[in-house]
Parts: sequence; structure tokens; C-alpha cells
Amino acid sequence: MWLLSTDRAELQYFNSPESVPGGYAILSHVWDTEEQSFQQTQAYKTQCLSSGENPRDLSTEKVKQSCILAQEHGYHWIWNDTCCIDKTSSAELSEAINSMFRYYSLADVCYAFLRDVPSKGPLVDEDDVERSFGYSVWHERGWTLQELIAPPYVLFLNRDWDIIASKTDHANMLEEITKIPAAVLRHEYGLEDVSVAARMSWAAKRKTTRPEDEAYCLLGIFSINMPTLYGEGRRAFQRLQEEIMKNYPDTTLFAWGTPWEYSTEAAWIAGHLASSHLLTDHSYLLAPAPSAFGSSGDLVHWMPTVDGEKQKSRSSSSLSLVSLSRSPSRVHVGIPTFSITPHGIRARLPVVERLGYTVGVFSWFMGKTQFGLLLVPSPDSFDPRVPRYNIGVMNTEGHHRLISLGEKNDAFELFGKAATAQWKEIYLAHRAQPGMEPEVVTRSARILMSFSMYSPFRFSQSNLAEFITQHGSLRAVCTANPVGWTGEKPMEIPFTIRGGGRPRPAFRLRLGLCPNHLDDFRTTGRHWAKLDLPGAEAPTDIGMHNCAADHVHTWPNMTTTIHVPDQADVLIYRRARTAVDGITLTVSPYAVKPEDTFVIRLFWRRPPRGGETTET
Repeated sequence: MWLLSTDRAELQYFNSPESVPGGYAILSHVWDTEEQSFQQTQAYKTQCLSSGENPRDLSTEKVKQSCILAQEHGYHWIWNDTCCIDKTSSAELSEAINSMFRYYSLADVCYAFLRDVPSKGPLVDEDDVERSFGYSVWHERGWTLQELIAPPYVLFLNRDWDIIASKTDHANMLEEITKIPAAVLRHEYGLEDVSVAARMSWAAKRKTTRPEDEAYCLLGIFSINMPTLYGEGRRAFQRLQEEIMKNYPDTTLFAWGTPWEYSTEAAWIAGHLASSHLLTDHSYLLAPAPSAFGSSGDLVHWMPTVDGEKQKSRSSSSLSLVSLSRSPSRVHVGIPTFSITPHGIRARLPVVERLGYTVGVFSWFMGKTQFGLLLVPSPDSFDPRVPRYNIGVMNTEGHHRLISLGEKNDAFELFGKAATAQWKEIYLAHRAQPGMEPEVVTRSARILMSFSMYSPFRFSQSNLAEFITQHGSLRAVCTANPVGWTGEKPMEIPFTIRGGGRPRPAFRLRLGLCPNHLDDFRTTGRHWAKLDLPGAEAPTDIGMHNCAADHVHTWPNMTTTIHVPDQADVLIYRRARTAVDGITLTVSPYAVKPEDTFVIRLFWRRPPRGGETTET
């Protein structure tokens, strides 16, 4: 562990936090664009050996002021993540990331520097300071979550390095800002007293610069150690959840996503569309990112204990020790078990089955209502004798994973009617199969005509990737995909939605060069493009088009939009995540060959929400 001397800002190595004589201070902050590195700090020391200067005077303002403050408070050493980690060493970086929660928890004091909070003065009153404190970007970053929770003693500093208050003094205000219970911030309760889902919910709205850090910044929150592999993307968050699953009996790890609000059978049937088996990144047991836990903060897990009573894991909103006075249910005799296999998570748990639907029982409660996990037979089950399930259904309101099982502890209700539970062994799809992750799917959407110099049209690869990613199940399929396509023979590119069974059509794009020998193409040009929705009559010839409407030069701003009619066969991709009512196609001259080639970009057209229509 490297620490800075507070008098000279020189680096000194210690074997462990416990071996630092007199203890140490630690800095929490939001990184600026330019920060002092480990190498720069060593260089200042070397430079000052000959000049006789103090390296602290050459350091950045953040390093210098934090050292000065710690020295004034009687500390000889301070830890700063910008310059106390040699980030050129992957081993040292991994060790620091896995040890960071411990570093903060063992510090004598943590200085939380809020660069965007002003000092109180003639033009800034106490209310302005509190308002700035509440809106500080410090509360929005992933890494500052553990830096807030781990150290017992935190002093918040404004932009002038003046003390605002301690964490304990501001615990109630911090609870309003962060949704972390004040009792946890005051260390009256430990993290082990809070459900996994509640802890995840604290990170739901926080941001990190790199996707891997969404997982790495939570390692200490769950007392997990695992190798850091920058470059793995959000696979890191999948690994973190797998480690949590191995170490925690708390199944609220799986209790993320949107509950289904309908409680009656009639309402269920009315809202359940044929798109229920479509696969998205919400169709798996493990969450794609911490943001998926945004609605899980109030969910608790009840576990059976030896005496037949139940042990409650606490939610974020309440750390009350008052029992809900539920009598033990016979169906809960035993504890659900889970193990990772190549085919998914092998689970033994009670399930409720009714009307062809299966709901996993995990003893989750939100208020007085028990929730279960809605299970849907997987389209790619490897063995019909051992069922494999995906999670949730999708309709116009979004993807729904959780469903009410009523308010009774010794009985269940499903769709408003009584149901029973039985213990079963099943497989649960916990993540997309190798090769079907979003980034892999995006790469597979490349359309080969885009890579020819002579193609009259080409796709913007970044736009195509974003367009497809915004709808987790969309695929671009071009069976006739010749390199060297000239446009004389029209091309059709079907876009389909992947789900259970065969792919469903979403729309198709037809492209070509008009063969009509007009006297003057300077007005309309030869390039034409047409979007067709499902249900539209397929042309007998894919080259059929309306010259006045489909030639790209005739479009206002070289842009055209098709509107999605309100009908079931196209509602399969009208869900909350996209919420589209149309598709917009734009073309622009390709810079390399502006006269001959146009670049295609596609956008989802979103319906207005009290304002103008937006396109993304």
C-alpha cells in the first residue's frame, strides 16, 4: 500500500493499512480530466532532490491541499487513488481495487472533497450550500458509494477545502440523497443486515467511466474478491453476481426489474401479448447492470430459521426490527439451492404453476405483498426432461419479471385465484449464451455491402449498432449480401426480432438504383430506398417503388419516416424500452464518394411526452 507523506507528498510503501504508524487519512473525490499520477509523483521527488524544493509545492492543487489539511489534523500519511496506485502494473491495480473498501474502512478519517459545493459567503447562504451539497456530482459516481459507506468518519469538504459537516451529522440528509439508510451510514447496522437487492439499488443511478467499474466498485460492498479484467465490459457485472450467488443465501440478487401490476386473470390475459417469449437482456436470471435494481430497494427476503420462525433481510427504506408476524408456511420447508452449469443455473425451489405459467417462489416481500419470479420456457432448452426457463414476459408496457403471489404467507394467489407450490429442479438461463451477448450481436449485424467502395449505399456501423442495441432483440438479416453490390439489382434487408421459435418480422429495407432512363436525374437522382412494415403487401418485385416518393433526393432533408400503426403484429417491438411509434431513415453523401454513395442511418421515432417527438 503506497501512501503520501503529508509534509512533502512523497510516496512510501507499507505492507498493510494496519502497519501505518499513527494511522492515515484518505481522500474521496471525483476525478478531473487531468490528475497527478504515480509516475508524476515519483518524478517530482527526483526533481526536488537536486533543486531542494518541496515536491508538495509542485503537486496538483488537489494533492497539495489534501496533504496540507491532513497534516494540520495531525496525520503524517494520506492515501489518494490518483497517485498512490501504479496503474501501469495490472497486478497492483487489481490488488488496490480488491482492497479499496478495506483501505477506506481502516482510515482514521476520510476527506470527501466536493469540488462543486461553494463556501458560505455574502452571496451564498446556508440554503445554497445545502442545495449544492445535495446536487453534487460526488453523489452520482460509482466509486464514491463505497467511499461513503466504508469509513466510519467522513468529513465533507467544499471547493475551498473547508469542512461542511461529518457523515454522521448529515446522515439523514444523505439518506434522502442516496437512499442509503442513515443507520447504515452511522454504522449502527452493518451491510450484512441489508438485502443484496437493496445494496444493489444504491448503485442503480450511479455512473462509472468504464463499464467494468460498475462491478469493481461494488466488490467491497459485498465482500467479494475477484480478478479485474479491463476489456471484459459488462461481463464483469455478470461475474460479480455469480460470486455473490456462491456466497450469499439471499436470493434478492434475482429480484430486479419491473413487477407485473395486474392481479386478476382477465387483466393478465388482456395485457399478455404474443411477444411474451421475446428475448432481451432482461430475460435472464442475472441483471445486465446495476441500473436494473432501481426498483428493488424496498424488497426484503424472508428465510426459515431453525425454530420455524423467519429471518428478515432488511430493505433500504426501513431497518425496522419489527416482525411482520407471519406464520411459517409448509411450502418453505427447506432452502432453495442454486449451482452454475454450462446449461444455466440448476435450481431446486418451490414453483407455482397455473394456466400454463410457472412462477418461482423465493420468499420475497415488498410491503405485505409476496412476489415471485415469472418463468417462461426457454426456446433453446437442451433437455426436455429438465426444463430450462427464461425470465419474464414483454408487452407494450415493458418487460415484466416479478409477479404478485398475494399477501398470505401460508398460501399463494396467482392471477387472483388460489394456487399451490411444489418443489422442483429446473434450469434457469442466467445470461445470454456465448456468441449472443449484446456486443457480439451488434458485431454480427454488419452488412457486407457497406465495405465495398462501389456500393451505392452503405450503413453507418456505429448508428446501426446503436439502433440494434436500443432494441435488445432486433437483428439485421441479409441473405443476399454480396460484396461489390452495384445497386442495379435491388437489395432487400429484413430486420427481424429474435424470440421463442422462429424470428418475427419487424420491418424490411429495400434499396437500389432506379433503372428508368429519365432525361434528367439531377432532380430525383437514381438512388431509392423504401421501408416496409410487417403486414404490408410484399411486392412481387423487390425493385418496385414510387419514384416520386422513394428517391432519396426527393425527401425533405433527405429524411423519411414510416409510422407504426396501432396493431398487434407490429406491437412486438413497441415496448417501454424503445416506446417507438415509427422509424426514421436518413441518408447523407459518403465523404469518400459523395456523388455515388449515400450513408444510411436509422433511428427509432419516439412518441411525444408533452413535447416534441424525439428520435434516437
